Amino acid sequence: MKKIIIGGLLGGLVFYIWQSFSWMMLPWHMPKNIPDPDPVFHMLQERITEPGVYHFPGWPDELDNKNLTKEQRQKIWSDLESKFQQGPRMMQMIYDPSGGPYMNPGQFILGGVINIILGLIVAYLLSLASLQLPGYGQRVLFVALVGLFASIAGPVTNWNWWLYPAGFIFAVAVDMLIGWALAGLVIARIVRLDEDN
Repeated sequence: MKKIIIGGLLGGLVFYIWQSFSWMMLPWHMPKNIPDPDPVFHMLQERITEPGVYHFPGWPDELDNKNLTKEQRQKIWSDLESKFQQGPRMMQMIYDPSGGPYMNPGQFILGGVINIILGLIVAYLLSLASLQLPGYGQRVLFVALVGLFASIAGPVTNWNWWLYPAGFIFAVAVDMLIGWALAGLVIARIVRLDEDN
């Protein structure tokens, strides 16, 4: 168990360091900026008062009415489809009207804790599979494949449903795969069958 904890802690830290470097130093995660954002900024302040995840043109409130006839419901769907066809489509906007710092130290601390928890989970999974993975390279590949699974289950799935640009999602997926492969170099060195895990 000690090896799982040490491997998970160190692997999670390696993943955290890679993610920090990747997001802060490499250009591949940069979103686009809205040109002349002030009118959009003021419109949002005036019209949206509650924090949440928004999309546009949005889900019509009328569809929640249980008394709609089939024809009324079809008309609402038809109108919504027309708006989506016309564009623009904004599938996700995370919005907080209260404001605050761009990033705060608590987010970095929580990010590190989350990555360490992920490292512990991966180290535990590797310990369960270590009987079938006697070689160091096999164990590194196992951790990298966990990263690939996470990339497909998270970012790639979001690309399908939320219209993320393929290039942005490709960068996030590759970033995760590289991060977990690097973490795997550490975790696989510590969590192995020939020692007490």
